[in-house]
Amino acid sequence: MTEIIMRFRIPLIVLGTIVCIIFLWWAIAALMYRNAGIKNGLKFNNVTIGAKDVTALSGFYQTVFGFTALENNGSVLAAPGYGANEMTFRFVPAVNLIDGTPVQANDLGYAHLCFEADDVYGVFQKLMANGGSIVSTFEKQDREVAVYARDPEGNIAEIHVPTPEKYAPADIFRLLGSAIRAKLGIKGKANAKIRFLHVNIITGDWKRSSAFYQSAFGAKPFGKQRDYEDDWIQNLVGVRDIHVIGEHVKMPGYGAIGPTLEIFTYNKESRRRPLTEQDQGIISVGFMADNLTELLQAIDNAGGSIVSQAGNNSAIAQDPDGNLITITKK
Repeated sequence: MTEIIMRFRIPLIVLGTIVCIIFLWWAIAALMYRNAGIKNGLKFNNVTIGAKDVTALSGFYQTVFGFTALENNGSVLAAPGYGANEMTFRFVPAVNLIDGTPVQANDLGYAHLCFEADDVYGVFQKLMANGGSIVSTFEKQDREVAVYARDPEGNIAEIHVPTPEKYAPADIFRLLGSAIRAKLGIKGKANAKIRFLHVNIITGDWKRSSAFYQSAFGAKPFGKQRDYEDDWIQNLVGVRDIHVIGEHVKMPGYGAIGPTLEIFTYNKESRRRPLTEQDQGIISVGFMADNLTELLQAIDNAGGSIVSQAGNNSAIAQDPDGNLITITKK
């Protein structure tokens, strides 16, 4: 036995070292990125979409992205990857319908939604089978790790493989497995994970917009600054000759791995502007707050404005670009 141990001592030492490193890696990642809960009484909790057909569009998001209905008519859905009432999408009837010009990735305002999926290929297939369409211009659309698509009413949704925010071993393996399946066109298991990831804002000044959400809502910059202008980003978003710059800010109420706002500025903007409450499309993002008066003052101080207020229970505000923000007192 001693001879065997001596013969294989170096491989055993190497193996033991690797096991220890992986364990420490996992433990440190778990401590650093555990959910910190609701901070400062604020929580990002809603996205509102104006729809031509509330029932049909709600059904599309349930079928394709795994949303769960919280109300019998399907007008309020629980977003995938969160608790039942933690992150919701609300669908309301639109009065002002899209005039026939397709929504573009560089539209000013809330320009797209984003989901990460273990089975990008499978989500792509379901999206196409249920009335969706593709915005991206890759040669092999169904074999990419990320794609821009439209729902049946034209709203843009980005779908990509999981991003390893925690850089823990399980997250790295999940990313690699998802990317391999996407590139090979292999459909994942029926209950493959999917999670709502971010709302994208297109603005003429991403630094001003980011500063507003940090000051008013305590959002935190997340990851490195984005700076894209190659063929890949042009094929992804379906717009040519672009330069895109900006950053993500982590929204309050979820700790280190919750949803973000992706705030971008394009070198060229489309004609569409931020929407009103009556418009068709992604109308607003919403927050819950312990102290409504205090939050409204913070919004005003940061350069936003108050559109309306219903006593001390709720309010509608705007960021400096005019994007609507709904606020409800907890």
